[in-house]
Amino acid sequence: MQMRVLVVVFALVALSCRTSGETAITREVKDAGGGDPAVVSPGALRVWFIGHPNFATHIAGECRAAAKPGGWADSTEGKVCGAAIETERQKAGRDHKAF
Repeated sequence: MQMRVLVVVFALVALSCRTSGETAITREVKDAGGGDPAVVSPGALRVWFIGHPNFATHIAGECRAAAKPGGWADSTEGKVCGAAIETERQKAGRDHKAF
């Protein structure tokens, strides 16, 4: 009986440690109309950022300041940041060619 209670308590503690994966960056993109970053493809995010270049630059700046634990690039936030930074680089390349 005590073992069963211990297992239940351990399971509850483990489940409470899980996060939704939503960060300030992903929430900001979602709130701005970029869709749910957890289910939107990186390509679709890039297309959206291309239509919102100033916002892409804003998010890219936040991404550079964000903590990046192991596996971050494969996370939802990493996917968003990769798309924003790539869009920013493309925009800078186009702006540079115009001069």
